[in-house]
This record gives sequence, structure tokens and C-alpha cells, in this order.
Amino acid sequence: MIRQTAGLTQQEMADLMKVSKAYISFLESGKKEPNLSFIKRFASEFDVPVLLLLWDDFHDVDQKNLNPELKKLMDQVVTMLKVHFFDQISKRYAKKS
Repeated sequence: MIRQTAGLTQQEMADLMKVSKAYISFLESGKKEPNLSFIKRFASEFDVPVLLLLWDDFHDVDQKNLNPELKKLMDQVVTMLKVHFFDQISKRYAKKS
């Protein structure tokens, strides 16, 4: 989870994203889905491509027509990108502490 990787509390994340702490809590618990505006702000704030934020939802879509080898390669690339971006976020926010 990016918030935890950045070492932010729910309140700090809410302040950063200009939303309520309750909204962050609802998102994290799965009780709400973020709107596109929030996703774009989040991606911008944490310098993460929107695709990485949406990958799991895309991945869940019926992909019968997708070549299995291509799907596997895409999953591997996204995993590597996530590791990279989480590492960058961790380093960036560690410097702010």
C-alpha cells in the first residue's frame, strides 16, 4: 500500500490529497472506489503511472482473447514497475521525515 510505504497516517494522506480521513479509510477498506479525479491526483502526487494504480482492476477484466504469454509478460513488467515505484516512494518520503 502506497500510503504505508510512504510512512503516512490516514490523516496525513487525507491532508495531502485534500479529502477526509474517512474517505481514505473507506478506500482502504474497499467500501468506496476512488473517482478518476482522485486517481489522477494520487498518481501525480506519488509520481506513479495511472496504469499501475488501475492494473489490478484491468487484470480482473475478462482477458480470454489475450495471449497467455503476453499476459504473463505484462504481469512481470507491472510487478517490476511496482517494486521500483514503491522503492522510490519509500526513499522520497523517508527523506521528509
